[in-house]
Amino acid sequence: MTKITSLQEHPRSVGGITLASGLLALLSYSLLFAAIKGNWAILAQPALLFEYLTPEQATYFRWSMVTDIWEYYLLLVPAMVLLYEKMNTAWRKIYVLAGVAYVLFGSLGAAILGAAGTNCLRAFEATTDVVVRQSTQSDFLLLYSVVNDGIWNLLVMSLFGLFCVEAAQVLKPESRPLYYFTLVLATACFMCSIGNTFEWRTLAEIVLNICLILGPI
Repeated sequence: MTKITSLQEHPRSVGGITLASGLLALLSYSLLFAAIKGNWAILAQPALLFEYLTPEQATYFRWSMVTDIWEYYLLLVPAMVLLYEKMNTAWRKIYVLAGVAYVLFGSLGAAILGAAGTNCLRAFEATTDVVVRQSTQSDFLLLYSVVNDGIWNLLVMSLFGLFCVEAAQVLKPESRPLYYFTLVLATACFMCSIGNTFEWRTLAEIVLNICLILGPI
């Protein structure tokens, strides 16, 4: 009978997968940078994307979402399971469920934008019909609002923040800097969720940028 081993017996493999997640994050950022032509204001005002939209931008956007599915979400699952095995609290199932929910909802949002969102961009670019362009632009902006404002910034940030709170406790004996780093990330996630909950846009945008920088690191 095959022996089922714990992930604690394979920390290097988990570390390699998690490192790949961080490297993919850099690739995803680069693809998104190309999709928006370096204009980061588009992330807050997505309608600007349609001013000079090209087929290449739609392709870059699609692949930025495809890589996002893996880098910020799916490739983090092994690390979450490993940390779960090391958690010494009766609430550890709650913490890891929050982490897994973050992965599922977050990757679902990226998949929606990567598929349906990209189709809207391509349909807009492929025609000069004003009515069709207005319709496809409206569809994209609605999808973007649902995913970015709703799923990513309103829902999953708080879930990931909750997971990071306990993950920090596991990391504390191993590395004090990493412990404090993870707590800062958790705080930023909570503040981002709070900012979006109460529609404090300035706060939400500032802490979101912090999360985007700290996440891959």
